[in-house]
Amino acid sequence: GKRRLATAIANSAPGRFLSAWWFAAWGFDWIYDKLFVKPYLAISHVLRSDPFDRTIGLIPRLVKGGHDTMSRTETGQLRWYAASIAVGAVLVLGAVVLVAI
Repeated sequence: GKRRLATAIANSAPGRFLSAWWFAAWGFDWIYDKLFVKPYLAISHVLRSDPFDRTIGLIPRLVKGGHDTMSRTETGQLRWYAASIAVGAVLVLGAVVLVAI
């Protein structure tokens, strides 16, 4: 038959609104975007430099720097090792004297 009533309802303002709302998945995508996607993107934008990774990554960088520094001192020359021990002993004795004063 004729669908006059259904057509009239579909063409009315509430009918057009309900039709658009129905085909837009009841606004679920819009709500999901506003509640989850936008806040997540905002937080990820703020934390893009990730201060936690920088802080945690500091320890390996310090260890690598110490390794590089110590590797340069390994020359194989006995006089360099003896001088290093002598300088270390002077520093330790100086620290002991300063603490005793």
